Amino acid sequence: MSIPATKRDVYNLFQNLEKRLKVEYAKESGICPIRDRIYSECFDEIVRQVTINYKKRGKPYTQNPNLDPYKK
Repeated sequence: MSIPATKRDVYNLFQNLEKRLKVEYAKESGICPIRDRIYSECFDEIVRQVTINYKKRGKPYTQNPNLDPYKK
């Protein structure tokens, strides 16, 4: 098991996400395939990390590769 993230860790991750969105010229509003791709990659990484640390929690996400929380 890993140790929980600190507020500083979360803030740094947020700053890195914002920087990546700017570097790749993602739109700030409306439909944006760049923003969608970056958020999808982030969500995939969160699922991967949760699955590593808590297999039961990550299992539903890994069993359904079509699960996309940003599209309905």
